[in-house]
Amino acid sequence: MRTIVPRPSTHFRVPDREIQGSRFGLPVAAFAIAFALLGSTMLTGCASVPESREMQRLRVQEGFGRKYEAGDDDEFRVAPRDGIVIQSLNYTELNLQQQIGPDGRITVPLIGSVHIAGLTSKEIEDLLTKLLSDYMKKLDLVVLVNVKASKRIFVLTPKTGRTVALTGDQTAFDLIMSSTLPLFSDTSKIKVLRADPVAPEVFYYNHYAMVHRGDSSTNIQLRADDIVSIPYTPVGVAFDLLDKALIPFKLFGAAMSTLVRGLLIPAQFRGLDEVAERIEQGQNVGGRNGSVFF
Repeated sequence: MRTIVPRPSTHFRVPDREIQGSRFGLPVAAFAIAFALLGSTMLTGCASVPESREMQRLRVQEGFGRKYEAGDDDEFRVAPRDGIVIQSLNYTELNLQQQIGPDGRITVPLIGSVHIAGLTSKEIEDLLTKLLSDYMKKLDLVVLVNVKASKRIFVLTPKTGRTVALTGDQTAFDLIMSSTLPLFSDTSKIKVLRADPVAPEVFYYNHYAMVHRGDSSTNIQLRADDIVSIPYTPVGVAFDLLDKALIPFKLFGAAMSTLVRGLLIPAQFRGLDEVAERIEQGQNVGGRNGSVFF
């Protein structure tokens, strides 16, 4: 007994008209399916951008060992090298200052070592109150962060690079006013780079306008791990290039100076035997600045 399978229809219904499948239906259907798949892919890609960015951010933090980073709107979270003050009204033995160790821990009476890195001051209060409740009653703890040494800013000049502790409410103006800048630094084009794996940000701070005209429109609030780059003025760039071009001549001059000084310094002793003999006799064998000349 034969089974008859009906053939699929070669007609596709579209708005306002019917198109014969044998000539136009398949191309139109393929285009419709491809368009739908493309739209779905675009929507999926757009939806995954925040997640992808967050994953990249976490990978960057993990790669640099950033275990205690907080968001822009979060409270300050302590990290190694930060210092805290613990105060208690009822138990004076708990009044102490502690610096968080490299392992993220502090030492507290009765309970010993406690890991607090990554917590806010309120979370530290709650944790210590819970751990000490077995030994003390009516605890009234207050935890303050008095040293914020874990958050840093990187300052780059044409000659040097250094790190500066981020003390909290700090702006670009505060940083430049507390820094010693090289000669011919261009304070009108200071660049602040905020690194990010997906959307890095670049700001320009005009310190010259801030100081001479009171224009604070470019003064920005600094964040942890900001990179502040201070360039040279055109005159500074020219002097820097000239200094680099003169390096071979400086080295040659230093070598010739050493050679000439060696030839001009008279030999005071004939050898080590004479030096040893004079030392035995208690005579002075020191030359200039206590050295011994031969």
